[in-house]
Amino acid sequence: GTGLGTAAWVADADTGERNFTISVGVDEDPRRLFLSADGARLLVVGTRASRFYRASDGASLGSWGQVTGELPLAQSPARDRVLLADNSGGVALRSFNDGQAVADWFAHLGGVASGAFSPDGSIIATAGGVGPAQAISLWTTSGALVRTIEGVHTLSITCLAFTPDGSRLLSASLDGTIKMWRVSDGANVITWSAGGNAHATAMDIDPATDRFYYGRSDGAVIKALIPPLPPLCRADLNNDGELTFDDIQAFVALYNANDPRADFNSDGEWTFDDIQAFIAAYNAGC
Repeated sequence: GTGLGTAAWVADADTGERNFTISVGVDEDPRRLFLSADGARLLVVGTRASRFYRASDGASLGSWGQVTGELPLAQSPARDRVLLADNSGGVALRSFNDGQAVADWFAHLGGVASGAFSPDGSIIATAGGVGPAQAISLWTTSGALVRTIEGVHTLSITCLAFTPDGSRLLSASLDGTIKMWRVSDGANVITWSAGGNAHATAMDIDPATDRFYYGRSDGAVIKALIPPLPPLCRADLNNDGELTFDDIQAFVALYNANDPRADFNSDGEWTFDDIQAFIAAYNAGC
């Protein structure tokens, strides 16, 4: 909202029915809502301040104070830390309870557009860059750089999400693609289109089912299975360390089932090109 109408609202997760509305102040812009570990408090991070509200009825419970211009990116799995970005390429890891900086560091030239925590909370992923030079960086929670993956997308990265086992990272961009990265070495293992001539604007993963959900710029919400991580030797589809007729049979079965593991050229379609790509990988050996 704008002016006196600026507000955040809380709804029932099962029915979508609105429970109550929180007025967050004049000319405020609520960017993100985070829930405390015990479920009792909501932290509403806005453009001028970050304020607490009682989750049961929306009553005001105080604030962090002024955190002007910081963009909220993600909350830690333990819900005790919040990751925010400033407007000059830096990020800050702040305490959920009082907003005090636990760690801060410079992350990306051109600003930080998105971020995510690994499931165990030990790794933070950030994304940013200038123009087509978009990158993803992995950090420890103290700000030590683990790895940077360059040239990941041609336009700004809108969202990041780790898979439940922490081995893969999904990224979505204004360029209309969603990509999967192997965390251990930064390799791009799968790329596909968000679909509908749109781009993904938000993404989340259900750890119980390995399904992920993403909202698109055209208003659609898409539910899909997380594509499996292909083997290091792609043609060894039964993962026995050898290339045999069994792998050919496995490819045919996967191809006929439109399984992502048979999409060898990662274009989101199952065509003769994938058959040729499999044959080339098979002939190249492991």
